[in-house]
Amino acid sequence: MGDATMYPTLIDVLANNGHVVTDISCGAQTVLCTTAHGQTVSYGVGSYGELGYGSGGPRSSSKPKFIDSLDKCIVKSVVSGYAHTLFILQSEGDEDKKLLDNLDKVEIEDFVDSNGPKKKKQKKK
Repeated sequence: MGDATMYPTLIDVLANNGHVVTDISCGAQTVLCTTAHGQTVSYGVGSYGELGYGSGGPRSSSKPKFIDSLDKCIVKSVVSGYAHTLFILQSEGDEDKKLLDNLDKVEIEDFVDSNGPKKKKQKKK
């Protein structure tokens, strides 16, 4: 915000619209919070996509911004840290499941460990 002094301030997009915050997490340089009505807000610096705005979205936001891909999803818990954010989403009814089906999925093959990409095992002949 351009101010070198830190002080408490309202998050306008939440406070002025009657949202009830259910969970909050602060990462290395990020802040994320979820609401009872299925809205998730994030801001800060997310060089590795921690803010959740998607691959084409901004890598930083100085003002709180809604995460559109999680719109209407009930986030039960959010945890963030350096280079990651984890959302635990409600999956109780048909509408929840329909919302989850529309989200991008991460598979085990998408991960890279410290030794480099995982190699596929060759079948024995």
